Amino acid sequence: MKVTPWFPTYMKPVRVGMYQCKACMGRAQPDLHYWDGKKWCAGRGDVWGFFYQDTVIWRGLAEKPK
Repeated sequence: MKVTPWFPTYMKPVRVGMYQCKACMGRAQPDLHYWDGKKWCAGRGDVWGFFYQDTVIWRGLAEKPK
């Protein structure tokens, strides 16, 4: 899967959508998270699991996840 370089925690995505993320909490494997334009969500807009912007290193996907 084609992806962008990793972006630091202080940069926000420009577009709403799915991104590959590493939360800065010691997780080695990146997960897919949804950026709703204001916060990171654990799934496709699930309100129950959000992350604050300053804890997430992220990169964009060049194609839709399967």
